[in-house]
Amino acid sequence: MFSRMTSSAIAILALTGPAPADVTPAEVWQGWLDYYRASGYRVTEGSRNDAGGTLTLKDVVFTSAADDEGRLVATVPEIALAPTGDGKVRTTLSDTATLALTIADEEDGPVDIAATATMPGYEVVTSGSAGDMTHDGRLPELVLTVDSVKSGTETITAPITFKLLDTAFQVHSVAGDVTTITSDTTANRAEIAGRVESSDPAEPGHVTFQGALDGLQARGEFTMPKGVDMNGDVNAALKAGMAATGSLSVGGGSLDFDFAGQSEGQPQTGTGKLAGQGFTVGATFSARGLGYQGDSDGFSAEITSSDLPFPVNYSTESSSFDIQMPVMASDTPVPFKLAYSIGGLRLGDAIWDLFDAGRKLPRDPASLDLDITGMTRVTMDLFDPANFPDSDDSGAAGETAADPGTAGDQGDPQAGGAAPGDGAGDVASGDTAGADGMDAAEAGKGDMPFEPTEMTINKLALAAAGASLDASGALTVPEGGSMDAPVGKVSATILGANGLLDKLVELGAIGPDEVTGYRMMLALFARAAPEGGDKLVSDLEFREGGQVFANGQQVK
Repeated sequence: MFSRMTSSAIAILALTGPAPADVTPAEVWQGWLDYYRASGYRVTEGSRNDAGGTLTLKDVVFTSAADDEGRLVATVPEIALAPTGDGKVRTTLSDTATLALTIADEEDGPVDIAATATMPGYEVVTSGSAGDMTHDGRLPELVLTVDSVKSGTETITAPITFKLLDTAFQVHSVAGDVTTITSDTTANRAEIAGRVESSDPAEPGHVTFQGALDGLQARGEFTMPKGVDMNGDVNAALKAGMAATGSLSVGGGSLDFDFAGQSEGQPQTGTGKLAGQGFTVGATFSARGLGYQGDSDGFSAEITSSDLPFPVNYSTESSSFDIQMPVMASDTPVPFKLAYSIGGLRLGDAIWDLFDAGRKLPRDPASLDLDITGMTRVTMDLFDPANFPDSDDSGAAGETAADPGTAGDQGDPQAGGAAPGDGAGDVASGDTAGADGMDAAEAGKGDMPFEPTEMTINKLALAAAGASLDASGALTVPEGGSMDAPVGKVSATILGANGLLDKLVELGAIGPDEVTGYRMMLALFARAAPEGGDKLVSDLEFREGGQVFANGQQVK
C-alpha cells in the first residue's frame, strides 16, 4: 500500500519527463500534460499566468483513472517554468503538495489515505535540441508523510514517513519514429519510519519501525514506437517494439522494528533487526521475454518475541536469482531459465539446539545452487487480456485516459519520461524482435501457457549438516509426449549421506529400524563410488515409454 503511493507520488511530483521539441516553458508544460494524460491521468489547473516569459500554474491536480485497485489524486499548489536565458528552461515546484490515495477493498470497503509531500529546492533544467533533449534535475530532500488512514467510518492516524535524500538525475530522450529514453538516477539515502497502532480497543497494540538504504543508483532505457498505446494494450505495444530494461543497486541497509499487543488475550512483545550489505536487482521486458535478476551480499536477521524462549537469528553470505521467461505465443520452442542460489546460510545456535542440543550434527554453513535452462512452447500471449477473460486486469487493460483527445503523441520525447526513484521510469530497452506468433484462439483458453520441450539441469547442488548433493543432466520431450515422461539422463554425486543417517539415529530423529528402510531406498537409486568412503553416485536414465533406470537397473 505505502510503496504504491510512494512510487506514484514521486512520479507525479518530480515531473522529470522529457519535453517537446522546442525548449520553451509553454511547450515543456504541454509535454507534461500530454504524457500524464496518455498515462491515464486527468490534469486540471486552478489558474495559469504567463508573464515575463515565466509560466506559472496554480493548484494543479493530477487524478489517476479509477481502476480495480483505486485512485490517486495529487495536488501541487504551484509549478513555475522559466527560461534561463541560454535556451534552457528551469522548472520548480512549491515546497509542499498533498496526496489522496483510495484503495479498493471489496470486503471491508475502500481505504482512504491522506499524505503530504515536502520537497524544498526541487528543480529540473531542460536543454538540448528538438528531438534530442537532456533533463538534469536535483531533489535535495523529498519527505512523504502519511497523515491519516480512513476505513469505513473510522479514521486513524498512522504516522509513516518516507525520505529520499540528495537525489540527482539525468534523463536523455531521442524522439522520432521510435522514442528512446535513458535515465540515470542516484540518491545518497532513503529512509522510512513509522508507528502503526491497533484501532481495536479490545486488542490494543502497535508496531514501530525505522529503516534506511544507502547509496542508491538506478539506470535504465525505454524504447517506444510512435503511436503505440502502452497503457491501453501492453501486448500490442510489445509486438510493435516496446522494450525496457532497468537496474537498481543499493550499497547497504537496515530495518529495526518492535511490536506490542495481545495474542489470544495474552500480552505479546517483540523486536527485530534486519541488516544487509547491499544488493542489485534488474529487469528486462520486451517481445523476446520477461526477465528478473538479482544478487545480494551478506544479510542477517534477529527476531525476539515473548512467545519464544530465545532469539531467532540467521544470516547469509550471498544470494542470487535469475528468471527468464517468454511472453509471446510461439509455434517453435523458445528458451527459458530459472536459477537461484544462497550461500553461507547460518542458523543461530539457539535454533540448532532445538533438535541437536548435543551438537551431533556439523553446523557448517548451508548452501543451495539451482541452475535450470530449457526450451518451451508458449501457447498464448501472456499479456493479452483476451486470454484471461476472468482476470481483474482484463478490464483495466482497456481503460483509457480521462482526456483521450488530449493525449500526447507517443513519439514525443515526453511520452515515457518518468520520475527518478520510480521503478517505472528507470527502465531501458532490450531486443525488440518479436517471437513467432500463434492465434490466441488456437491456444485454448484456460490451458497452461507453457509446454516445455527440453530441460537442462546445469547445476543442482545442496550442502547442509555435513552432507551434500551435486547433480546435473538433460531431459527432452519425445514427439507427441510431455514432461511427465521425458527422455534423458541425470547424474548425481552424494557425499556424507550414510554419516548423516547415523547422526540422525543418534539424535533420535529416526529409529534404528527406520534407518534400514532409508538405506535400502538410497541403495535403489545410488551405488558406492569406486574410490570408497562415504560417497555415492547415481546415474538415472529416462527412456521412451516412461521407463526409468538407476545405475542400469530398471526402477520403473
